[in-house]
Amino acid sequence: MSERNEYKIAAVTMLRDDLFYLKIWLAYYGEMLGRENCYIVNHGHTPEVAEMAKGCNIIGIPGHHHKNFDMKRWRLLNNIVQGLNAYHDHVIVGDVDELVVLDPEVGRLPDWLMKQKQR
Repeated sequence: MSERNEYKIAAVTMLRDDLFYLKIWLAYYGEMLGRENCYIVNHGHTPEVAEMAKGCNIIGIPGHHHKNFDMKRWRLLNNIVQGLNAYHDHVIVGDVDELVVLDPEVGRLPDWLMKQKQR
């Protein structure tokens, strides 16, 4: 069993055509948490996202313009996080160009998260 499987931590993001940042996000969270614990909302069903993110959980949504997009976007992400909290100890959510990085002097992010109170 790999070290990362000890932790029930998920990471969630949403993107539209940000392949540069997705590559970095996948390298960081995919390696740390395992791709099976990475959840990506693919706004616009971009085929390259699905190809790059093999092994991750991908949710495709239509890419056309939505009135009040940011409100709808965060409602969707918050509801996904709420559901994942039933299966994971911690869920990290953010834009694809954002990473939660812990000072290496403090330790590894999964170890630090597991010491934190839930909710």
